[in-house]
Amino acid sequence: MIAFVAETVGGATAGVLVPVPGYLRAVREVCDRHGVLLILDEVMCGMGRTGALHACEAEGVVPDLLVVAKARGAATSRSAPCWRRSGSCRR
Repeated sequence: MIAFVAETVGGATAGVLVPVPGYLRAVREVCDRHGVLLILDEVMCGMGRTGALHACEAEGVVPDLLVVAKARGAATSRSAPCWRRSGSCRR
């Protein structure tokens, strides 16, 4: 199995780097076309930090695996992979 891994909002050392509009949607389409899993890392920007629960929601993109962490527990470091069953979470 092949996967494409990306941060929806990057920039741990460079500030806030957001992708150009349409980028995540295009990546999703390419992954679907070629049978590649889409893994989005939302450790830094997920859980409401961009105005939505997850940053990928801004483009209506549902990844195959979503990685979240830190913001889940009260000052405790936690992480959780969230995945979708084939076709069940797609918009």
